[in-house]
Amino acid sequence: MSPATPPDTAVVASTSSDAGHATASSADEGSPHAGPATMTNRKTKQKSTKHVGTSSGSSLKPPRGAHDCVSYATRDSVAGAQLEGVHEKDRRIRMLTFPERVPSANELATLLYVTSTLEPNYDIKETQCYWFAATVFWALKSLFEGVEQEIANHRAGTTLGMQIASIKDSVEPVCKRFKEARATLAEEIEQQRKAEQQQEEERRQEREHREAAEEAAKRERKQRQAAEEERQREREQRQAAEDVAKAAEERARAAEEANAELRRRLEALERAGASTQQV
Repeated sequence: MSPATPPDTAVVASTSSDAGHATASSADEGSPHAGPATMTNRKTKQKSTKHVGTSSGSSLKPPRGAHDCVSYATRDSVAGAQLEGVHEKDRRIRMLTFPERVPSANELATLLYVTSTLEPNYDIKETQCYWFAATVFWALKSLFEGVEQEIANHRAGTTLGMQIASIKDSVEPVCKRFKEARATLAEEIEQQRKAEQQQEEERRQEREHREAAEEAAKRERKQRQAAEEERQREREQRQAAEDVAKAAEERARAAEEANAELRRRLEALERAGASTQQV
């Protein structure tokens, strides 16, 4: 494994089938990106020889699907310590360092996926774990500029000194599929962004319409309230005018009654004066 540079992530990619199992691992300099990437090989020469023999005896059997998987964990964490413990005996055979742009976790996942789909079947002599890891590493070197390469002296991917993993015809189609997948993903992301933008615009317009309706309803309530207050003032004014008129009528009636009473008294005095003269 490469030296720890926290915070970073250890990544292990493996391919296996019922015919055998081997592992390739890598570590990255900064989560969630991947780099430098490292491929390691277990020091199990006897087991590798046994795998070749098993494959030779079953070459006529139908191909078996490869079980490609990736394990990852942040360094200096419990999961990272467990992952490094599992692969502490691995030997680094290849490393890539990305001094410029480091692959994102999504880009690395895409590359691993298209590599698996290019050769979905496990073949101990052709498309085994060494092929899988080597294809991914050389594709990374091809896809990202300024990658620094370091290859240790090893015999990984060989048996009896003969190469068993050939990637000559794999890197180019993997890179092509990677670019197509990234373009498709970018288009999907853009479509999703536009859909979300459209939804947000529709929600904004809906909010504006709702606020406008609420404002119109509020103005209508105020207008109704103002009209009701105006009618109330008119009723009060009419009532006040009626009260004034009624009071005037009462005063006029009282004055009329007072005048009538005065006239009766004058008439009584006149009659009393007349009677006195006659006597």
